[in-house]
Amino acid sequence: MRIKFIALLLILTFLLSGCQLEPTTGDITPAPTNTETMKPTSSNDEWLEAGTYTVGTEILAGEYFLEATGVFGGYFELKDANTGKIIANGSFRANVYVTVSNSQILTISLSRMTDAKNRKVEVEYIDGEAYYLEGMYKVGKDIKAGTYELICLESSDMGRLYYEILKDSKHLPQSKITSGHVKEATITVYDGQYLYVSNADIKFVG
Repeated sequence: MRIKFIALLLILTFLLSGCQLEPTTGDITPAPTNTETMKPTSSNDEWLEAGTYTVGTEILAGEYFLEATGVFGGYFELKDANTGKIIANGSFRANVYVTVSNSQILTISLSRMTDAKNRKVEVEYIDGEAYYLEGMYKVGKDIKAGTYELICLESSDMGRLYYEILKDSKHLPQSKITSGHVKEATITVYDGQYLYVSNADIKFVG
Protein backbone atom coordinates (compact mmCIF):
# COMPACT_ATOMS: atom_id res chain seq x y z
CA MET A 1 0.00 0.00 0.00
CA ARG A 2 2.85 2.38 0.81
CA ILE A 3 4.38 1.83 -2.65
CA LYS A 4 1.02 2.45 -4.37
CA PHE A 5 0.51 5.64 -2.34
CA ILE A 6 3.93 6.99 -3.31
CA ALA A 7 3.33 6.10 -6.97
CA LEU A 8 -0.06 7.85 -6.88
CA LEU A 9 1.52 10.92 -5.28
CA LEU A 10 4.20 11.11 -7.99
CA ILE A 11 1.61 10.84 -10.76
CA LEU A 12 -0.50 13.59 -9.16
CA THR A 13 2.54 15.86 -8.83
CA PHE A 14 3.47 15.32 -12.49
CA LEU A 15 -0.04 16.13 -13.68
CA LEU A 16 -0.20 19.33 -11.62
CA SER A 17 3.21 20.53 -12.86
CA GLY A 18 2.27 19.57 -16.41
CA CYS A 19 -0.84 21.73 -16.28
CA GLN A 20 1.29 24.76 -15.49
CA LEU A 21 3.39 24.23 -18.62
CA GLU A 22 0.57 23.64 -21.09
CA PRO A 23 -0.54 26.65 -23.19
CA THR A 24 -4.03 27.89 -22.63
CA THR A 25 -6.68 27.07 -25.19
CA GLY A 26 -8.11 29.79 -27.42
CA ASP A 27 -6.41 32.88 -28.85
CA ILE A 28 -3.16 33.99 -27.29
CA THR A 29 -2.50 37.73 -27.20
CA PRO A 30 1.14 38.43 -28.17
CA ALA A 31 3.22 40.49 -25.77
CA PRO A 32 3.43 44.15 -26.76
CA THR A 33 6.57 45.29 -28.52
CA ASN A 34 9.01 46.94 -26.15
CA THR A 35 9.51 50.24 -27.95
CA GLU A 36 12.10 51.26 -25.35
CA THR A 37 14.61 48.98 -27.13
CA MET A 38 14.06 50.79 -30.43
CA LYS A 39 15.73 54.09 -31.18
CA PRO A 40 15.97 56.95 -31.54
CA THR A 41 13.26 58.25 -29.24
CA SER A 42 11.91 61.76 -29.26
CA SER A 43 13.16 62.32 -25.72
CA ASN A 44 16.82 62.65 -26.70
CA ASP A 45 19.03 63.91 -29.47
CA GLU A 46 20.65 60.62 -30.39
CA TRP A 47 22.25 60.31 -33.80
CA LEU A 48 22.24 57.02 -35.69
CA GLU A 49 25.13 56.53 -38.07
CA ALA A 50 25.08 55.21 -41.65
CA GLY A 51 23.62 51.71 -41.87
CA THR A 52 20.46 49.68 -42.42
CA TYR A 53 17.52 49.81 -39.99
CA THR A 54 14.30 47.79 -39.89
CA VAL A 55 11.36 49.98 -38.90
CA GLY A 56 9.35 48.55 -36.02
CA THR A 57 12.18 46.48 -34.56
CA GLU A 58 15.32 48.65 -34.70
CA ILE A 59 13.84 52.12 -35.08
CA LEU A 60 10.42 53.59 -34.49
CA ALA A 61 8.08 54.53 -37.31
CA GLY A 62 7.90 58.28 -37.87
CA GLU A 63 9.79 61.17 -39.42
CA TYR A 64 13.58 61.39 -39.39
CA PHE A 65 16.05 64.17 -40.07
CA LEU A 66 18.98 62.97 -42.19
CA GLU A 67 22.16 65.03 -42.29
CA ALA A 68 24.80 64.44 -44.96
CA THR A 69 28.31 63.63 -43.78
CA GLY A 70 29.84 63.09 -47.21
CA VAL A 71 31.61 65.85 -49.12
CA PHE A 72 29.10 65.68 -51.97
CA GLY A 73 26.03 64.79 -49.89
CA GLY A 74 24.27 61.68 -48.62
CA TYR A 75 21.97 58.93 -49.86
CA PHE A 76 18.91 57.07 -48.51
CA GLU A 77 16.92 54.07 -49.68
CA LEU A 78 13.58 52.82 -48.34
CA LYS A 79 12.45 49.24 -49.06
CA ASP A 80 9.43 47.07 -48.31
CA ALA A 81 10.65 44.54 -45.74
CA ASN A 82 8.36 41.81 -47.11
CA THR A 83 9.00 42.13 -50.85
CA GLY A 84 12.37 43.88 -50.98
CA LYS A 85 10.90 46.40 -53.42
CA ILE A 86 12.38 49.89 -53.33
CA ILE A 87 9.73 52.37 -52.19
CA ALA A 88 11.81 55.54 -52.38
CA ASN A 89 15.43 56.58 -52.66
CA GLY A 90 17.51 59.61 -53.44
CA SER A 91 20.71 61.53 -52.99
CA PHE A 92 20.64 64.84 -51.15
CA ARG A 93 22.89 67.75 -50.33
CA ALA A 94 22.89 69.09 -46.76
CA ASN A 95 19.86 67.35 -45.26
CA VAL A 96 16.54 65.68 -45.97
CA TYR A 97 13.41 64.65 -44.03
CA VAL A 98 12.20 61.05 -44.47
CA THR A 99 9.04 59.44 -43.06
CA VAL A 100 9.12 55.67 -42.51
CA SER A 101 6.48 53.09 -41.53
CA ASN A 102 6.52 49.66 -39.91
CA SER A 103 7.63 46.77 -42.16
CA GLN A 104 9.98 49.03 -44.08
CA ILE A 105 13.79 48.99 -44.19
CA LEU A 106 15.73 52.25 -44.26
CA THR A 107 19.34 52.35 -45.46
CA ILE A 108 21.39 55.54 -45.21
CA SER A 109 24.93 56.16 -46.44
CA LEU A 110 27.29 59.13 -46.16
CA SER A 111 24.85 60.54 -43.61
CA ARG A 112 23.45 60.21 -40.11
CA MET A 113 19.92 60.59 -38.74
CA THR A 114 17.85 61.44 -35.70
CA ASP A 115 14.21 61.92 -34.75
CA ALA A 116 12.94 64.93 -36.72
CA LYS A 117 11.41 66.36 -33.53
CA ASN A 118 14.92 66.94 -32.23
CA ARG A 119 16.27 68.96 -35.13
CA LYS A 120 15.62 71.84 -37.46
CA VAL A 121 17.60 73.21 -40.37
CA GLU A 122 20.17 75.79 -39.35
CA VAL A 123 19.64 79.25 -40.86
CA GLU A 124 22.51 81.73 -41.09
CA TYR A 125 21.93 85.40 -40.29
CA ILE A 126 24.25 88.10 -41.64
CA ASP A 127 23.48 91.71 -40.68
CA GLY A 128 20.01 90.60 -39.61
CA GLU A 129 19.17 89.01 -42.95
CA ALA A 130 18.48 85.27 -43.14
CA TYR A 131 20.51 83.17 -45.55
CA TYR A 132 19.06 79.77 -46.36
CA LEU A 133 21.48 77.09 -47.49
CA GLU A 134 20.87 74.09 -49.71
CA GLY A 135 18.72 71.36 -48.22
CA MET A 136 15.16 70.38 -47.33
CA TYR A 137 13.03 72.72 -45.23
CA LYS A 138 9.79 72.02 -43.40
CA VAL A 139 7.53 75.04 -43.83
CA GLY A 140 6.26 76.34 -40.50
CA LYS A 141 9.21 74.77 -38.65
CA ASP A 142 12.43 75.61 -40.49
CA ILE A 143 11.13 78.45 -42.67
CA LYS A 144 7.95 80.49 -42.57
CA ALA A 145 5.21 80.24 -45.14
CA GLY A 146 5.38 82.78 -47.94
CA THR A 147 7.06 83.60 -51.23
CA TYR A 148 10.73 82.93 -51.93
CA GLU A 149 13.12 83.76 -54.74
CA LEU A 150 15.50 81.01 -55.82
CA ILE A 151 18.65 82.10 -57.66
CA CYS A 152 21.20 79.72 -59.11
CA LEU A 153 24.58 79.72 -57.39
CA GLU A 154 27.42 81.22 -59.43
CA SER A 155 29.51 78.21 -58.48
CA SER A 156 27.06 75.81 -60.11
CA ASP A 157 28.69 73.91 -62.98
CA MET A 158 25.37 73.34 -64.73
CA GLY A 159 24.15 76.92 -64.38
CA ARG A 160 20.79 75.70 -63.09
CA LEU A 161 19.20 75.12 -59.72
CA TYR A 162 16.81 72.35 -58.72
CA TYR A 163 13.84 72.60 -56.37
CA GLU A 164 10.91 70.50 -55.20
CA ILE A 165 7.81 71.39 -53.20
CA LEU A 166 6.35 68.34 -51.45
CA LYS A 167 3.23 67.71 -49.36
CA ASP A 168 4.99 65.16 -47.12
CA SER A 169 8.38 63.53 -46.56
CA LYS A 170 7.49 60.02 -47.78
CA HIS A 171 9.21 60.74 -51.12
CA LEU A 172 6.56 58.92 -53.14
CA PRO A 173 5.55 60.08 -56.64
CA GLN A 174 2.36 61.54 -55.17
CA SER A 175 4.35 63.44 -52.53
CA LYS A 176 5.64 65.94 -55.09
CA ILE A 177 3.52 69.05 -55.73
CA THR A 178 5.85 70.68 -58.22
CA SER A 179 9.53 70.85 -59.17
CA GLY A 180 11.87 72.70 -61.48
CA HIS A 181 15.36 72.62 -62.99
CA VAL A 182 15.81 76.28 -63.87
CA LYS A 183 18.13 79.29 -63.60
CA GLU A 184 15.81 81.10 -61.17
CA ALA A 185 12.30 80.82 -59.79
CA THR A 186 9.77 82.51 -57.54
CA ILE A 187 7.76 80.08 -55.46
CA THR A 188 5.14 80.18 -52.69
CA VAL A 189 5.02 77.58 -49.91
CA TYR A 190 2.51 76.92 -47.15
CA ASP A 191 2.65 75.51 -43.62
CA GLY A 192 3.05 71.75 -43.59
CA GLN A 193 4.73 71.59 -46.99
CA TYR A 194 8.41 70.83 -47.65
CA LEU A 195 10.86 72.70 -49.85
CA TYR A 196 13.99 71.01 -51.19
CA VAL A 197 16.59 73.18 -52.94
CA SER A 198 19.96 72.47 -54.47
CA ASN A 199 22.50 74.78 -56.20
CA ALA A 200 20.56 77.90 -55.16
CA ASP A 201 20.39 80.92 -52.91
CA ILE A 202 17.03 81.25 -51.18
CA LYS A 203 15.59 84.67 -50.34
CA PHE A 204 12.31 85.40 -48.55
CA VAL A 205 10.34 88.14 -50.32
CA GLY A 206 7.04 88.13 -48.44
